[in-house]
Amino acid sequence: MSLVRFVLLLLLAVLAPRTAEAHDPGVSRGDYAVVGSTVTATLVFARRDLAHATKGDYVGVLGQALVVRGDGVACPVKLSDASPFETDATRVVLQASCPRAPARVEIEVALLAALPFGHRHLAHVVGPGAPPDASLTVSARTFAFAPPTPTTLVTAPPSALGFVGMGLEHIVTGFDHLVFLLGLVIVQGRRRDLLLVVTAFTVGHSISLALATFGVFTPSARFVEPAIALSIVWVGVENVFTVQPRARARITLPFGLVHGFGFATALREIGLPRAQLPAALLSFNVGVELGQVLALAAVLPVLHLLRRWPWFAERGVRW
Repeated sequence: MSLVRFVLLLLLAVLAPRTAEAHDPGVSRGDYAVVGSTVTATLVFARRDLAHATKGDYVGVLGQALVVRGDGVACPVKLSDASPFETDATRVVLQASCPRAPARVEIEVALLAALPFGHRHLAHVVGPGAPPDASLTVSARTFAFAPPTPTTLVTAPPSALGFVGMGLEHIVTGFDHLVFLLGLVIVQGRRRDLLLVVTAFTVGHSISLALATFGVFTPSARFVEPAIALSIVWVGVENVFTVQPRARARITLPFGLVHGFGFATALREIGLPRAQLPAALLSFNVGVELGQVLALAAVLPVLHLLRRWPWFAERGVRW
């Protein structure tokens, strides 16, 4: 009867109407170049994020998207261009005119304040000897730099290290992925079985991440988001009623495919040109794997200690 009640409650929770939100709050990027006294910013946002931030007032909001200071003096900013870019992104070009060629530039991406809390913005300074890429958030949206060697205005992708950091941050703040991993490893099993399960998950999400990033196959978020939730529920129910660590690789591979499509959202939304995708994909995936290893390194010793008490295996895992 307890199983019947559980299934009924689960069905009610799944069928109850509620507002659906994507698990990823979005990623954007910006190329920042200084030529003489002019600071040019080329920003790429997912269209849905830009629509959310501007509320339809594109010209008014985008004209105030940046606050630029050269050597501490405000540099008026004007909107130069806004146009569709790649598949589902918008490219915005802003220009700030400083009184003179600045030795130090400070930029606040004020538009981030209108985006969801977890949104990340990759800021890349263009030019030889440029500083490392900055990863900005809603609560930390300002960065400063000394203009690199004068150069013509060209755009370049964020560095490989920037994408590694982006992948690391994506998994560390992706609580749905972390809960799924916790559900997999909380049940005691042989190290070999644990390694097989984690490897199957890694292979699965690496494959689907590549398929979605290169546009080979990209399922709708209406399928991906509930499927990620289903993977967590599935592992949770399995932990309550039947535990077979050896057999888990059979489900972690397909569920890994589902989670990979969720990871791909971050790369698709910044609208990278196709030629830049291989390096970005590899670096981003390295970051995801690094974050996964760090998460497991933090959780597994704690689980090892808890398993010394019989109550944890009998009741703790189910709770």
